[in-house]
Amino acid sequence: MNTTEDVLLSRDKNNFNLLRFIAAVGVIITHSYALLNFPEKDALTQVTNGLLSFSRLGVYVFFIISGFLVTNSLRNDSNLKSFFWKRFLRIFPALAVVLFLTVFIVGPFISTLSYKEYFARPAVYHYLIGGLSLYDTQYSLPGVFKSNPRTGANGSLWTLSYEWTCYVLLACLILPLKKYRIAGALVIIFVLMGLRLLVGRYQIFEVITFLKLDSRQLLLFGILFFSGALGLGIRQYLKFRPVIFLLFVLLIFYLSYINKSVAFYFILFLTPYLVLSLAQMRLSMKITKWFSTFDYSYGLYIYAYLVGQILVNYFYKYLTVPYLILFTVL
Repeated sequence: MNTTEDVLLSRDKNNFNLLRFIAAVGVIITHSYALLNFPEKDALTQVTNGLLSFSRLGVYVFFIISGFLVTNSLRNDSNLKSFFWKRFLRIFPALAVVLFLTVFIVGPFISTLSYKEYFARPAVYHYLIGGLSLYDTQYSLPGVFKSNPRTGANGSLWTLSYEWTCYVLLACLILPLKKYRIAGALVIIFVLMGLRLLVGRYQIFEVITFLKLDSRQLLLFGILFFSGALGLGIRQYLKFRPVIFLLFVLLIFYLSYINKSVAFYFILFLTPYLVLSLAQMRLSMKITKWFSTFDYSYGLYIYAYLVGQILVNYFYKYLTVPYLILFTVL
């Protein structure tokens, strides 16, 4: 096994947790603009002519890394029961905690309704059960954050249903992916990309009604997820080269002003390479060890919007975007 493989498959050597942490902070940055009633035009949005934002890029990073790690997990353990149990433990316990805290602590404390009126509303329990189901996520609670510019309690939870759906798709497609690792992943990626082009052009099947999923978003996240799976198969070729990295980044900025459609699909090919090459870049041993021990990204992601809303609820007139970002992360 070569050095590259050792790095990307070794938790003590790769930078996946650090990249996910940075991605979660990116989501917080963009959301902070929205929570303070500013257009979501963070620095990345401005330099890419609206093509990317820190939050959008952060979500892309999550799906790419998830595709890499989860595919590796399923290849090493073909027991689907064990696979889904691990995925359940990754998503649901922390999700249940944030939903219960939101509904039973934050909600009644902040709501403009009395406790009796608040708990009498069916929407309170719909928020809890719908969130736990993943496919019926609700965003508002009765009387909660009604004076805030944005009234939703947690605008970050919408991606979790897409994440879980990618797990299901992977489980369904694991046999061809095992037999034809690189070719199988490439075929899946191009099929998903072709379907997304068709849906976007002809506006057909835009919503998967019974799952309440936007098919365009699902196909997009599927492309990124299976790009991570492809990266697993070709990881020995994905080496970090600063000059190439810089040229690719500059090319994205340039294309975003010339042709957004071309730039968008270029990003879908380029971002997985950038993420997986950065994941093996050598950093200080202290940084590597710290992030190999602790993964803050999921907690940051599912709590940040709620925390931001609480801060805005009490300190709106004192907050600026940088302060909200700082206090939310803390």
